Amino acid sequence: MIKEAQEKLTKDSSEVLKFLTKLGFSDDEITREVANVINKYENAYGEVKSEEKRFKITQPIIVNTKKFDLLKQAKIKLSELIEKDICVSSKTNYYYKDLGSLRIEMIKEAAKDSQNRAIQIASSIGAKIKSIRNIATGSFSIFSDDSSATSDRDWDEGRHSIKKRIRLVIHGTYNLR
Repeated sequence: MIKEAQEKLTKDSSEVLKFLTKLGFSDDEITREVANVINKYENAYGEVKSEEKRFKITQPIIVNTKKFDLLKQAKIKLSELIEKDICVSSKTNYYYKDLGSLRIEMIKEAAKDSQNRAIQIASSIGAKIKSIRNIATGSFSIFSDDSSATSDRDWDEGRHSIKKRIRLVIHGTYNLR
């Protein structure tokens, strides 16, 4: 039983690796994770319910790439693997790797925006900005472009979309005259 499942996993993994390299991904971009064996018919008491197709073995294969167009093409062509009776799932996560430099620029822009808003508010009551008492950065959040997420609790929501929306909160306190 387990031997057949392992043989199928070995064959299927080989086909998936061929599929990915044929599309143009390099060996450095492809990672095979540790296989996971599930005994589907053993219950909490150690009793076996059935022997037929008792074991399920899965092995994640991860592609870490900057080739977004190629990744999109691979997802479209996954049906080629399904036609070969290879069970695949495609979970795509997109991460931005250079947040440090982006964050500094965004803080500058947000501070200017904070000051402009303070000027508008002050002028609406007939006052002017005398000085900045305090400015502090608040949350820095990344969401998918079409997201309805509005808080830091939704931080995980944006990783599945290639288009991102970034929100930076600045808290400014100004003295008026």
